[in-house]
Amino acid sequence: MNLLVDDEGVPTPQHGDRIDLDAFDDSHPILRYVRLQTAVVEAISELDALGFLVPAYSGEHANLGQLLNIPWHRQGTSSGIDMSEGVPILRHQHIRLVHSLNPSYFPRIYDHDLYLEALKDLEFDDRPRRCLYEALRAYRQGLYISCGSLLGAASESAWFSVGEAFREESKTWADLLDRGTFTDLQKKLLPKLRQWAPDSLIDELVSFSSLLRRMRNYGVHPKGADDAAVERYFNDETCGVLLVENHDYLVRLAKLKVDLKEKVS
Repeated sequence: MNLLVDDEGVPTPQHGDRIDLDAFDDSHPILRYVRLQTAVVEAISELDALGFLVPAYSGEHANLGQLLNIPWHRQGTSSGIDMSEGVPILRHQHIRLVHSLNPSYFPRIYDHDLYLEALKDLEFDDRPRRCLYEALRAYRQGLYISCGSLLGAASESAWFSVGEAFREESKTWADLLDRGTFTDLQKKLLPKLRQWAPDSLIDELVSFSSLLRRMRNYGVHPKGADDAAVERYFNDETCGVLLVENHDYLVRLAKLKVDLKEKVS
């Protein structure tokens, strides 16, 4: 900020400075200062909305309702911008919960590159990758229904990716993978998977995929029945945990795909 102000040559406003707006001069130093201050507010607002600025609270009794003040300074003057609480709100119990699941997972719900790093074996194309990227971004902005819907879309892509292990088995499989529905694919795929993997693993994967499918349907069928099991994930804490669980779910699907390719080939 200081460098930008100096480069623009904007003077420090002095107490009592006035400008006659009827005699508008676009190059007037005070107007240049106002434009620069407005640009700073817009830049900080955008960074806050994108999740790059996250309130950090200290102590168990921090006031979570306070505004986030972002100061900026230059020689001779200073100012501050009060922003509403950024999302996500990193409550202490939430941090402890995610770390207790696995400390290495915590950064993954904020960085899409880290989130996708362990999912390379799913060989996602641009569409499911973008779904996961936008799901993380939606979470950071507090758009929890959008996040859940996007995770549901990526989940279905993951199952199609696992099914690729059987593409060469028959034309029926190839047609199903190219033009079939998720329901038809999963129905045909499950007996195959149970031949190669423990039933307990398959049951867990199917259960989680069903949850994500319900979340996706909740978003795209707004007149459907209320679903309490899904709605519980539409807040900061539980949606954050869902992202961690979703990562583990996709990692297990990726490993299953690798194992299948070795056994089927």
